[in-house]
Amino acid sequence: MDHLRQDLRYAFRTLIARPGFTAVVVVTLGLGIGINSAIFTLVNAVMLKPLPVHAPEEIVNVYLTGPNGVNFSSLSYLDYRDVEQRTDLFQDVVGYSGLMGTLTGTGAGEMVFGEFVSANYFSALGVAPQLGRGFLRGFLEEEGSTFGTHPVAVISSRLWHRWFNTSPDVIGRDVTLNGVKLTVVGVAPDDFHGVLVRGFSLDVWVPVAMRPVLQPGYSNMDSRGSRWVTVKGRLQPDVTPERVRSALATLMEGLQETYPDTHEGRQFRVIPMNDVYLHPEGDSGVVAVAAMMMGAVGLVLLIACANVANLLLARALGRRREIAVRLALGAGRRRLVQQLLVESVVLAGGGGILGFTLAYWLAALLLAFNPPFPVAISLDLGLDWRVVSFTGGAALLTGLVFGLIPALQATRPALVPALKDQESTARVGKMRLRNALLLPQVSLSLILLIVAGLFARSVQNASSVDLGFDAERSGIVTVDLGQQQGYDAERAELFWADLLDRAKAMPGVQAATVSNWIPLGTLYSEQNLSVLTSDAAGTRTVERMAVARVDEGYFGTLGIGVRGRAFDEGDVQRSASVAIVSEAAARRLWPDESPLGKRLRTRGEDGPEYEVVGVAADAKVRSLGEDPQPFLYVPIRNYGGMLHLIARAPSDPAAVVAALRRQITEIDDDMAVFQAATMEEHLSLMLFPFRMAAAVSAALGLLGLTLAGVGLYGVVSYGVAQRTREMGLRMALGATARDVVRLVVGEGTRVVVMGVVVGLALAFLMTRVLSSALFGINPSDPITFVVTPAVLAVVATAASFLPAYRATKVDPVKALRTE
Repeated sequence: MDHLRQDLRYAFRTLIARPGFTAVVVVTLGLGIGINSAIFTLVNAVMLKPLPVHAPEEIVNVYLTGPNGVNFSSLSYLDYRDVEQRTDLFQDVVGYSGLMGTLTGTGAGEMVFGEFVSANYFSALGVAPQLGRGFLRGFLEEEGSTFGTHPVAVISSRLWHRWFNTSPDVIGRDVTLNGVKLTVVGVAPDDFHGVLVRGFSLDVWVPVAMRPVLQPGYSNMDSRGSRWVTVKGRLQPDVTPERVRSALATLMEGLQETYPDTHEGRQFRVIPMNDVYLHPEGDSGVVAVAAMMMGAVGLVLLIACANVANLLLARALGRRREIAVRLALGAGRRRLVQQLLVESVVLAGGGGILGFTLAYWLAALLLAFNPPFPVAISLDLGLDWRVVSFTGGAALLTGLVFGLIPALQATRPALVPALKDQESTARVGKMRLRNALLLPQVSLSLILLIVAGLFARSVQNASSVDLGFDAERSGIVTVDLGQQQGYDAERAELFWADLLDRAKAMPGVQAATVSNWIPLGTLYSEQNLSVLTSDAAGTRTVERMAVARVDEGYFGTLGIGVRGRAFDEGDVQRSASVAIVSEAAARRLWPDESPLGKRLRTRGEDGPEYEVVGVAADAKVRSLGEDPQPFLYVPIRNYGGMLHLIARAPSDPAAVVAALRRQITEIDDDMAVFQAATMEEHLSLMLFPFRMAAAVSAALGLLGLTLAGVGLYGVVSYGVAQRTREMGLRMALGATARDVVRLVVGEGTRVVVMGVVVGLALAFLMTRVLSSALFGINPSDPITFVVTPAVLAVVATAASFLPAYRATKVDPVKALRTE
């Protein structure tokens, strides 16, 4: 410990005496450690931090498996009640589902998201409201006694601040959700945002008994086949998930016997809550993205470490006489290595402190790339013990890694030349080592730049893909009348007719349409189709196909061509039994003949029949990279539920969207507007993953390129300084400035060329894993693999040229006099 204290004091004195060197090392390491800690902070918030509930390790998620590859379905409300009765397994069972609506009562209405929850939601999760109370415990008590009674709500802390100005008398005040007055009985804690999806910031919680009133079009409380309740259960002491699985398997056997139509082939699935990040079916993708991001920032840290190791090697050459004197006076090599490692760890500690400071800011900057979701994103980026441990461990590890090789090299000088401060062959060896450390910097930087280039090309390809419809000149507003009070079928049709007429009358609007689906939207329905034939069988069943309900203006508004004819006003008004199929559907259903005049049926033997009157050009349905998908269009029959108004406005679609919102408010000032955006904004959700990946990889690539350029500059510059006599001698013997520049730049270029060769080989292998994340581009894209090394070569040449130019200014006479 005495030696350690001495080494620490000496390290601080030495580093303070060289502030320029110390600052460069600390900043370099701070950037490398900071970006790693920032990414880890995001990973920690999404994957490692438990939800802010009491004893999360006691809670399990209960799902349903089913036919057609369904592995993690929600439960029906009645199934949830059956699971709730198993008090031998659970202390509490919580049921909840998503809620969306318009909140009014204290000013202009706004769209909010929340949860319908069982009455024991807050008490079972162990979440104590910061004001007021949760819901009264037990579904059969008070707030859950009868559907539609006890209209109460718990609001989020965010909503409390925004709507009620943090007023302490908020308890007992009313808000209106979807036209229903709710009394605020509690305010959730600041850090609680619900458990629907990790990261989604929810604003309101309402007893599930209010669902039939708040969402009259989506009650489904008494249907075993309507599965919309997500279930969590807090285990009884000493009850294991294995025991729960066994007991619920027995419960399912009874349900299958009693309700074979809805439960045949289904099983309960039990997973500890802490083992689920977002959703079991999507968690593998979350892990892959997290691993990819941590790997990328790990490369940046390796580049920083190699850069700092080179700086320490250069500094060790300047201290070789000091080291030689210590050795000559009897100091052991082990003792000197320890002292030099302490200096490295102190530098790394400074980098760690800077990185820790940068981590939160960088993580918040990354989180600012909010996906275009209607739900606010809120992740807890607090620096807990995991982040502190990761940052401290990264700093300690980098201190040892980048400090060990220079320390070993510095403690093996040739004593006599070192004591005389003369040149020795050791300098040549150290230059070779510095070049060897520079090579991985160049290689890793090239890999990062290639990845950035591939994602940038993906964004370019995705932005230019042929969507099959006009995406540049349209605006969209989306309304769900199933969420609204008093909108029966007749009133819903009047609402949409009124809004459509207003839209068509707006200046700048060329056409408008109403449908239940937007191309590349997240919500669409699929139905089984049967082709009616003239043979003995009478029908030919085909697989499921996406179906949209559209009006007569749909194809013209979106610029989708139709062979045959499109729908006319008469088709819509009389709900005619006609249909239009996409080109892909026509090829699949009638590969050898014209589909016009053919007949088909949806939804089984008792479903409606349609005559095909047109064939629409293929348009993208689910994703940008998909092959043409079969699609069926039918005239819109009812106007309930969620529908979209699409208006084509070539001059200013954004202004038309704003005007449409105002028109909706004039028709019904309590109406919930789910989405109001231009078509391009709507499609930005599809481009978001590519744009996010391109932005992050470009930032990392530029950081790596900068560090590699600085490293190359440092190596070449220090090499020139160590070869002052040589340069003077060359110039004295007749070498020109051009010869000196060519010599110095050539030596730097050789290292870069070797690094590029190694980097290209590694990138060719590593980018294989990116193939599924790229769009319309091969992971070995020749343009990227040619342009990126060229960019690196330009930077490397610039980094080598300045020291080379300085070398031409050496005075040969003074250089030859220098020992």
